[in-house]
Amino acid sequence: IDTWFKGRERNQIPMFALTITKPYRLTDAVYP
Repeated sequence: IDTWFKGRERNQIPMFALTITKPYRLTDAVYP
């Protein structure tokens, strides 16, 4: 279970980083 949780956390990190890297305008357009 610990390994699975770690895997999910590691997968969430890149997505979170990509969200921050993307322009705020694009984020606002996707999530009005």
